[in-house]
Amino acid sequence: MTLLFTAGCGLLGSSTETARNPQQVINAVGSMDMNISITWIYPMGQQPRQTTNDYSLKIKDGLANTRLPFIGTKYSSSGFGEDAAIVFNNQPITVTQMARGTKGEYLISFTTKVENELFIVDLTVWDDGTVNIACKGSERTVMNYAGELRFPKEQ
Repeated sequence: MTLLFTAGCGLLGSSTETARNPQQVINAVGSMDMNISITWIYPMGQQPRQTTNDYSLKIKDGLANTRLPFIGTKYSSSGFGEDAAIVFNNQPITVTQMARGTKGEYLISFTTKVENELFIVDLTVWDDGTVNIACKGSERTVMNYAGELRFPKEQ
């Protein structure tokens, strides 16, 4: 039984390792063509929450698309019961930073505007495809997310 468990862990480790190709990460960052699947939500001052829905942030051709949950304070509101989600629907983005960090990660920042709210989004992309996201809206508290890059399956 122990041998089977150990062998199984070894197989899992190797398949996970080959599932992430660092060259795919480099290409995605270089072309700013990213599909990030959100796995964790980190509201300020609250416990982290693992997502149960298929949230994502997609960036391609200078446009961002997302619908992310927002748990925090929104300083301006259009009324009671308003949906406070962070929504980018083909929003044009302006990349303000793209650099290699001191620990080998990629640091990317972009801005976009949705109606009267300016968003600054900071991405930290690691070589293994994991991503940390900080989303700062001009009219709400900061939200942090964690996720991973998704790539089309090779045929």
